Amino acid sequence: MDRFQVEGPGELVPAGESDGVSLRIRCTSSAHSLAGLPNDVRRWPTSGTRRAYALVPATRVPLPRGWLRLYRQPPPVQVGRLLLDLRVPRDRAIDVWSTADALAPLTRVRSQVERLRMARVELILGSRSYGRVRVRHAYAVDAGRWRRVRQLERGPLPAVLPWLQSSSPI
Repeated sequence: MDRFQVEGPGELVPAGESDGVSLRIRCTSSAHSLAGLPNDVRRWPTSGTRRAYALVPATRVPLPRGWLRLYRQPPPVQVGRLLLDLRVPRDRAIDVWSTADALAPLTRVRSQVERLRMARVELILGSRSYGRVRVRHAYAVDAGRWRRVRQLERGPLPAVLPWLQSSSPI
């Protein structure tokens, strides 16, 4: 059986022979994908703009390289974190659980999607989409609950986060 390597979008090039052994497909990063995930992920939202939430450090820490975990519902209070209420445009996030379901029959495909699902990660936002996502509201921990940050200038995630982390939001 021949082995192939992906050279470009939809372009397979011979890469030798496999000598009759079974093959596994391992997902690695490319210019259009996230490390460990296939290019053909299920995107979210499928239409319009939807609300999602993110937890970020309350102190001055940059956005993570690669991707940021998103929540469909506000997660429980976590001391030392800020809760961001985000507006996510169509197809900007990855629906981890739908992608895992789609890959389940392909038992020879090795990706990070099942590990993410087991960690209860539903949605992720790739770093290439950070600038397209807008912060609607932000919440800081106050007396054990989320308290809305006043005087917040709405805007793209990378522009709003440094201000939130450098000020005393409440």
